[in-house]
Amino acid sequence: MDIRVELTKTPKAKPTDESNLGFGHVFTDHMFIMNYDKGQGWHDARIVPYAPLELSPAAMCLHYAQEVFEGLKAYRTAEGSVRCSDLKKTSKDLTFQMKDLLFLRLMLTSVSRPLTNL
Repeated sequence: MDIRVELTKTPKAKPTDESNLGFGHVFTDHMFIMNYDKGQGWHDARIVPYAPLELSPAAMCLHYAQEVFEGLKAYRTAEGSVRCSDLKKTSKDLTFQMKDLLFLRLMLTSVSRPLTNL
């Protein structure tokens, strides 16, 4: 799967105190998006600058509370290296949520390499 990458032209300053990030307060400069339709299945995978999501007023999650979100998290170790949360566990959690809601299966293994390379 080809994943188009568009880097931000205005990167945010990195937090100075990484011990006090707070969940849901500090966000990455980029986000991963992929489209789905019956004819093509999952397609148009891309990493783009962080931005508001466009959402149709007819979106199922607004009418039937049918939605799933799972994000990868990054942490700095005591040695100074950066580690990402476990992609396999994240994939398993997301697959479980999607199966529970009868969503179509998304193969995260096909997008793991480009995400970890970013």
